[in-house]
Amino acid sequence: MLCIDNRDAALESEKIAFDPKVLNDNFKAINDTFGHQYGNEVLVEMAGIFSNQFRSGDIVGRFGGDEFLAFLPNTRGFERMEYVFQRLVKECDRNYEKDGVVINVSASFGIAVAPDHGVTYEELSQKADEM
Repeated sequence: MLCIDNRDAALESEKIAFDPKVLNDNFKAINDTFGHQYGNEVLVEMAGIFSNQFRSGDIVGRFGGDEFLAFLPNTRGFERMEYVFQRLVKECDRNYEKDGVVINVSASFGIAVAPDHGVTYEELSQKADEM
């Protein structure tokens, strides 16, 4: 599990690509319509998708609610991250159905790179929200 208290120290140790906001669009509708147990199953599925798309040295975790984050050490620039996240957008675009009701869940991403866009978690998070 990622220790959030040490996140700024990790950012200072090397150039790290950072994606603080992997948001499941319409996830609230899943919980509200199908219930929290179903929503938890969707989160587990999304976590599996995220884990399968990143390298073994990348750090991927659930940040809270329907947000995930990823630290990608030693990433070769913004273009590499864009490619990874474009693949994730396609993988996460799914319909979930229960009792004849269908809800589409998708993902959106913000990307920031340390130290180009900041060196603290807060700076990178703000920059990624703008992207």
